[in-house]
Amino acid sequence: MLGKLIKNEYKATARAFLPLYLVLIVVTILNKIMLEVETGAGETVSSSSVYTIITTLLMITFFLTLFAVGVLTVILIIKRFYDNMLKDEGYLSFTLPVTTGQHLISKIFVSYSWFVLSILLIIAAVFTVESGFGVWQAFTEIIQPLWEVVQDKYLTEFICVAVLVIFGIYNGIVMPYTCFSIGQRFTNHKVMGAFLTYLAIYMINQVIGMIFLSVMAFTGTDMMLVDETKMLHHVLFYSLGLQVVEGIACTVITYFMLDRKLNLE
Repeated sequence: MLGKLIKNEYKATARAFLPLYLVLIVVTILNKIMLEVETGAGETVSSSSVYTIITTLLMITFFLTLFAVGVLTVILIIKRFYDNMLKDEGYLSFTLPVTTGQHLISKIFVSYSWFVLSILLIIAAVFTVESGFGVWQAFTEIIQPLWEVVQDKYLTEFICVAVLVIFGIYNGIVMPYTCFSIGQRFTNHKVMGAFLTYLAIYMINQVIGMIFLSVMAFTGTDMMLVDETKMLHHVLFYSLGLQVVEGIACTVITYFMLDRKLNLE
């Protein structure tokens, strides 16, 4: 049943994401074509005021589209969860013969995949405009020398950062779920309740971060002078531990609120 949930979730969300991605692809191709025309024709075309206006407008549209894809991805993910689980659609969702955990897993899995795809498309769009349609070749030319350096000196740090990014994306998805799951208990002010919950979580994170920085300031000065790499490892491991704990806590709280404290009134 989980597979069917994920399949239906993809179908429902693709209606919003695919047109958004199509716009990004079209705008990217148009920008690249205009840049290639300028490169091939030289000053004859580039000095034209009409051409300058068109390329300027296309480039502005390109950056606005990149921004829109990033922002709308987050908004669509949150809106889908809120509408499908906590509003009128929730009555239908929770009458299906599936568990709360399966609902939550399907939402997180599909949202995570769309989030990652949006990031990859944004990166690909930038590489396409800057480096031509040989995106992979341009990517490898930049990454290969960096990867050689990472393998030689910074493999541990790279792994920590990669895991941090993975959990960071996960927490970026599940934390709004937690906020709205708690906020739905504010019967007449659900969105306000979600916002206040977000502020509370943000403040808790800031307090924990300040405590950690204070401890590091008092105990880590000598360590940093002796071994900066060891100091960096401490910071990375702390950040990773915080991300893991936050992700687990948000997932457990969201599950509990949906399973035991759901209020669809």
